[in-house]
Amino acid sequence: MIYEALKDYFQAGGLDVEEHADQNWVATDGFGQHGSWLLVGQAYEDRDQAAVYSVLPERVPEERRAAVTELVSRINYGLILGNFEIDLSDGEVRFKVSADFGGAEPGEAQLKPLVATSLAQFDRWLPSLRDVIGGADPAGAFASVAA
Repeated sequence: MIYEALKDYFQAGGLDVEEHADQNWVATDGFGQHGSWLLVGQAYEDRDQAAVYSVLPERVPEERRAAVTELVSRINYGLILGNFEIDLSDGEVRFKVSADFGGAEPGEAQLKPLVATSLAQFDRWLPSLRDVIGGADPAGAFASVAA
């Protein structure tokens, strides 16, 4: 039910959708002013939940993971919806927005805010993430966007 709703919502946007029904996730291209990335919708059918992820295309090199973790912590502190995550073992960075549907079938009204928030927040912070990966100071990169 949730997987199909995510797939239908992504397809309604007119984008190519990569389906992974066996693992309950779909993917398409996410994009904004500052670039493009992978947008993933993950269904957790057994829990009546879903998550939408915007995933940074490149991995953070090991020597920059601590700095990116600091940036992500600074960003997350002020967020109301969603959060950034970094996998310290492989350097994957993503933004996650999730919802619990409580047994109700999700439709556009429930999925649109998840996708919109994921796209908007990821695009907003993408230049700062890339700056810090490239060697910039996390506090300065945060301040340049948060101001």
